[in-house]
Amino acid sequence: MATVDNPSGAHTDTLVTDNEDGTYSVSYTPFEEGIHTLSVKFGGDHIPGSPFKVSLRFCIRRAQISYPL
Repeated sequence: MATVDNPSGAHTDTLVTDNEDGTYSVSYTPFEEGIHTLSVKFGGDHIPGSPFKVSLRFCIRRAQISYPL
């Protein structure tokens, strides 16, 4: 499970994809600049390093993080 909290407090939908090689990809489309908080959980627990802080100076179309489990 992955969630993104925007600087304004709004939430952005995420798409989690099983890469079928022991990794998952999380992608989302940000709609505002600033520091976003990406929380990634596996089995109900945060993975190491989560929540991640993602700083966007310019809005981009897509952000993606892959992390081996």
